[in-house]
Amino acid sequence: MSQFQPPYRTLEACGKMMQNVNGEIEQIKRRLDALESLKFYKYNKACVVEKEVDLPDHLYRTWHALKHHPEGATASDIAEITERERAVESAYLNALVVMELAKKRRVGRKVIFTLAQKES
Repeated sequence: MSQFQPPYRTLEACGKMMQNVNGEIEQIKRRLDALESLKFYKYNKACVVEKEVDLPDHLYRTWHALKHHPEGATASDIAEITERERAVESAYLNALVVMELAKKRRVGRKVIFTLAQKES
């Protein structure tokens, strides 16, 4: 038996390997596109063109997250949305309370923050 295969067999094998490699590359491209679109979505979700209240950006993100919880939210709930630490969000939420843009109430051990009602 010969150790070498005829050239057409090695070319055929190379062709199949190239098809497999091309398929893998296409799959990787699709995954990268999906990741890029997710990154773009997260970025655009955090960006706001026109602010509803005049606040520094770090407080506005907290205020905007709290706006989406009309029933109230804890600092942990807001931290999940803004992807910041709970302690940071707690400080920002308390700053909003001092500015009278939010209210807080205690329910058992939890502190629930809500937006302050606008007086018209």
